[in-house]
Formats: sequence, structure tokens, C-alpha cells
Amino acid sequence: MTLRKFQPFVAVLVAVTLTAIIAGCGSTDSTEKASPASNGEGNTNSKLEKIRYAPLSGVSGLAVSFGAEKGFFEEEGLDVEFITTTDPIAGLTSRDIDVVDVATTTAIVAAGKGAPVKIVSSMFRTKGPFYLIASPDIKNVEDLKGKKVGIAVFGSGLEIYTRVILKEHGLNPEDVTFIANSTHQAAFASLETGQVDATIIHEPFASLAEKEGKGNIIATGWDYLPTFHTGVLAAREVFWKISRKR
Repeated sequence: MTLRKFQPFVAVLVAVTLTAIIAGCGSTDSTEKASPASNGEGNTNSKLEKIRYAPLSGVSGLAVSFGAEKGFFEEEGLDVEFITTTDPIAGLTSRDIDVVDVATTTAIVAAGKGAPVKIVSSMFRTKGPFYLIASPDIKNVEDLKGKKVGIAVFGSGLEIYTRVILKEHGLNPEDVTFIANSTHQAAFASLETGQVDATIIHEPFASLAEKEGKGNIIATGWDYLPTFHTGVLAAREVFWKISRKR
């Protein structure tokens, strides 16, 4: 699937998932604060369900922006208020946000610590679009022995992808130096400037690396963990329960 075709697909998937979360109509639990789907604040169209959604920003949020521009959310009966946040879990627990895009590990850890968080969907269809790219002089995974490898954030799903790829090629964690180099533009810049010799990364940066001669794709994540999802849609647990009752 090309990037151009993938973008509208993801936008529709998100719209349908949000619709499923708040599907149906009916009264809310009197012990819960009025949810945005029922309080009517800012909703000029009574036929649309109001929802406060914090998608990923930057490149990862392009599909959602595309969907909003094309009216996909309205077609699914949603009046979406898009919110920008640097702490999606805090937004859910404070009830300022209803649904967020968030790293799988972040959502699981938060729920394990008692946060009222419910994972409702993967952000991807069947696999995460992640690649292990390396500087031009590195042609395969085995060449990474003794090198610096970017894993985004320690403890993240992207680190898991990287570790599994290395293991499948006979490399142990001590054979490389892991670097927390963030994601997207920051991760790509770390490869360009030589801070790392390889990095796990999203599109379009994998394709850009090859097109501009700045790197090689040496592994694709889904070949190693085809059913592992590094990103999910998560909702406030009470919001989810109320919506399920409608």
C-alpha cells in the first residue's frame, strides 16, 4: 500500500473507531460529569456526537488532518474537537480529553498504575509502519555490531522492535549502543548528523533516507513482529463505559 493510499485509509479507520466508542444514543450516568457527546457545548449540529480527541502531532497526525479536511468524521456522525497535548494520559485522567493517540506501552503502564484508561483500538490495521534504517555504508543488520542504534525512547515499543530485529540477526544488546533519539524528524536528524549509525523510524523518513542517499532500509519491523502494535487509541474508562451503555 502506498503512502498516498495509506493516508485516507487511516483517517477513515480513526473516524470509524471513534464512532464505535460513542455509538448509539441515550442518557448518561448521573454520577459522571457531562460527557462532550451529551452536553451539547460547542455542538451546533444536534445530529453530530461531540468528542474531544488528541491525535498525534507532526507527521504521524497527517492522516487525521487529512480526514478532518475531507469531512470523514462528520460523515461518521462526529463533531470532533481536536486537542494538542504533550501528556495524553494526564488529559484523559483530568477529563479534559475523551480519546487520545498514545504509545501502547504508555497506555499499558498507566492502566497498570491505576489510571482510568481503556485501550479501544490499534492505531494501525495489522502492523506498524516501522523501518530500521542505517547510514549508507551499512548494508545489513549484522553490520551494526559495535555501532550506535537509535531506539526512539527507552522502554518504548520501538525499542522492542529494534531488539527483536537485532536478536534475529544474531546480535545481543551488548553488541550495540542504544541511543534514545526520539522519533520522526529528530530521529532522522540523528542519523544525518552521525549521532547514531542506525535508527528505528517511521515513514516518510525511511523512503527519504534512500531517495536522498542518506541511508539504507536494512529491516522492516513487521517482518519480525507482524502483530505487535506500538500505538493505540485510548479513552477515559468512564467515558467508554457510558458510551457502551448507549
